[in-house]
Formats: sequence, structure tokens, C-alpha cells
Amino acid sequence: MTRRVTPLRYVRSHASVALAVLWASGCATVAPVGETGSAGPYAIVEAYYQAVNRRDLLVLPAYVAPDVRWYSVIDGEWLLEVDSREDLAEAFETYFARFPQTGARIEDWLRVGDSIAVRERTTWSDGATNGGGERLGVFEVADGRIVRVTYFLPEGSEPPR
Repeated sequence: MTRRVTPLRYVRSHASVALAVLWASGCATVAPVGETGSAGPYAIVEAYYQAVNRRDLLVLPAYVAPDVRWYSVIDGEWLLEVDSREDLAEAFETYFARFPQTGARIEDWLRVGDSIAVRERTTWSDGATNGGGERLGVFEVADGRIVRVTYFLPEGSEPPR
């Protein structure tokens, strides 16, 4: 079952870390350009992480499809967090405003077809509270853009309210 959650409501919970911390820079080599001239899935996901770590809201949407979907899975419940490029940009804008310091590092990744699974280490701070953790995410890439992101959050994470 999928429940729709607005990005602004999502940011209120600790699970919101997943919305903005997919992103690492310099943690892997860039994959070669594909046969069609577009970058391969590794390069696209890496560039996406770099844009998020730079907090570059102008470049970030270029890496996702117009109808990108972002799901969080918490205790087996699938939550639809984002269902468009505009929703994604709004979610990151809100996240960056709430947490002046954020970051992510890909600790490991695996490619299966056009999907990239990442194990990432995230950090965030709102100035008074520091947080972070380890997350598992799966990025599905088609036509040179990220079309779906699914994050499996640790058991017991607080669902969005």
C-alpha cells in the first residue's frame, strides 16, 4: 500500500533526512558515456549526489525525469514522497532551509541493469541538533535521468505526520 505524503510534511520527521541526503561527491569513479551518448547510470547518480551536496537547486532537477517518483519504505509501508520534478525541488528547498548543514557519502554501490543501489552515510544539522545515519537507496535510471528513487529507512523510523 502506498500513502501520499507532501514534501513539507515529510521534512518534519527524522525520516526526512532521506529526502536530502542522497548525495556524495568524489566517492566513486565516473562511468563511461553510454553508446547513445548519454551518461551511464553511475555517472548520473554521482552527478546528482554532487549537486545535492553543493545544494545546487538550479542543477539538481536536470538529473531527474519530469515525473520522478520518490518512495520511502518504513517498517514495510511504502510512502510516496515526491511525484514530480517540481515536488523534488520544493522538498530540497525546504530541507536545505531547515538544515543549513547536510551531506552524504556513498559507502558502497551496485549496478543491476539501469538501477543503482547505494549504501550511504548521511549527516545533517539544524544548528542545535546533529543527526544522520546509514540508508539504503535504489535509483532507477531511464533515458539519462533518474525516474524513481526508493529509500529503505531503518526500522522504527518515525513516519511523516
